[in-house]
Amino acid sequence: MKKAVNFIDDDATDRNTKWLIGRRDPKRPGKFQMNPKHVDSFGAASQDITDAYIIWVLTQDNKFNQEDLQDEFDNLDKIA
Repeated sequence: MKKAVNFIDDDATDRNTKWLIGRRDPKRPGKFQMNPKHVDSFGAASQDITDAYIIWVLTQDNKFNQEDLQDEFDNLDKIA
């Protein structure tokens, strides 16, 4: 994110990163938990697209790499 704009707060990105990685689904390795209050799919991305986007976000600041997210990358490889 810092690559695009210089006013991003490091504490905010750290909190968001921790929250995103904490959304890993323990029952479904390689996937992230979706919001259970989401009542329909209008305007929402699918599970696969959401997982891919989260992986992209987590790898952008070099805080996580493929080894850190191996289950998630394996899942992406499977659905691709």
